[in-house]
Amino acid sequence: MSTKANYQIVRVNATRPQPTTKAKPDEKNPPAADFLWINAQEEDPKDRDASREKQAFIRTRHHRLKKESQMRSLKSSMQKQPVRCDSPQSETVSDYISNDSRSSRNSQNDRSLTAKPPVLYQVHATKLCFPLGDSQITFRYLRMALNHPALVQILLSTSAFHRATVHYVSGAPPQMIQSSTQDAIRLRSETIKSLQGILIKPYEFYSEATLRVIAHIMCVEAAEANILAVRAHEKAIKKIIDVLGGLNNLGYDALSILYVCDLMRGLINDKPVQLNKSWKWEFKVRKECPFLWENYEIAPSFVGRRFFTSPWSSDLHPELISSLCSLKKLVSLYENVSCSSWKQTRMDNDGLLLLNHELLTLAHDRSLPAFQDTLRLAILIYTVVRIRGFGGMPCADIFVSTLRKSLQASSASLKSTAPDLLLWILFIGSLASRGRSCHSSFLQKLQESAHELSLERWDSAVVVLQEYFFVYRSSDGPVKEMWHSAFLQPFTRVLEE
Repeated sequence: MSTKANYQIVRVNATRPQPTTKAKPDEKNPPAADFLWINAQEEDPKDRDASREKQAFIRTRHHRLKKESQMRSLKSSMQKQPVRCDSPQSETVSDYISNDSRSSRNSQNDRSLTAKPPVLYQVHATKLCFPLGDSQITFRYLRMALNHPALVQILLSTSAFHRATVHYVSGAPPQMIQSSTQDAIRLRSETIKSLQGILIKPYEFYSEATLRVIAHIMCVEAAEANILAVRAHEKAIKKIIDVLGGLNNLGYDALSILYVCDLMRGLINDKPVQLNKSWKWEFKVRKECPFLWENYEIAPSFVGRRFFTSPWSSDLHPELISSLCSLKKLVSLYENVSCSSWKQTRMDNDGLLLLNHELLTLAHDRSLPAFQDTLRLAILIYTVVRIRGFGGMPCADIFVSTLRKSLQASSASLKSTAPDLLLWILFIGSLASRGRSCHSSFLQKLQESAHELSLERWDSAVVVLQEYFFVYRSSDGPVKEMWHSAFLQPFTRVLEE
């Protein structure tokens, strides 16, 4: 009989044997081991210390292998990136999360948060961010959100904020407005926490998924006219874009939300801003969005007719005329004026976004006469208020103020050259300014313009308004009431500010 001790090997997915001795109890940092050697003859089954040591060995080794696997994945991911994520970039990300967290905490200081579970406002979110083809967008984003909880959190926050806006514009009780606003703040706070979790994984932070989350946060902050927060988000977005190799290295979905960011950024600046451009995104939109094609025909309608048949039409900038032609088709289709069988798609939504960009870019790239710049602003505000539903949001304060400033320089020219166009512009300004201190001023000027054209009665005025960009809907009772309210007071001529 052999006197050699009988040893048992505990093995867990080992690839190379590294025999080691049994670790001493007072050993602080035992070396990593793939095997644990145990004397089976001397082992006591009732020895709890030995049993705990086995379990600790298996648990420690499992976590070590898992960590090594994560490090290999990180190295592999970073090698594929066009730009290396070094420590300065990580510091920038840390600063961004910290600044954004402070912004979120400051907002919460003014308003208490509720602990009730969020309501799914997906119809509000998609209509706000993607007014055309929203049902397809809903499913698309829900699929994306399966692996990125922060994305669904910020979408829900956007939805809650939009619902609060709808309540505000419709004159709902303050409790309803406050409830939705509290949901929006709480959900945005949870989004920030999710981003803080991503911060420790640079290979995950510098990704298109994270880019989309931050872009959505930026859009919400822009809608609330929080310019400082928007600037902080811009820096983080720029860092991620640079690491990923530039705009044209991004996927189509990421580019689309970045274009929405630029639209929001343009709306909250009273001066034109330089916009990002991606030839890849624009080429795809122009190729696949039919109403942007010059040869795309729709049935004749009253929508936008006066933009092209008025005496002043021939003097409009060619690029402005091109945008008007495409918008004329879109508004006719969107309002079911020309084709009741038209089916909206995601690409139609991006077509509208491209037209919004053209109107913003036109002010930056071209020096338009005051008359035409006011027209450009009014057209842009029409799409934002009537299609996107931004009328009751804080950002409306800024673009309404911009329109008022523009009117100061162009109203005299509009009165003498295009009084009916001035009527429409003041009407759009009145729609966008509802609930704001400047609303009464717009209504007074609207009253004066309608009086000079003998269009005080709604039934007569709406015919002219609809020959620009406006289609009276069955849900437009408040709009009609707004018109009547402008004529409740005796006519008084408004002095120019």
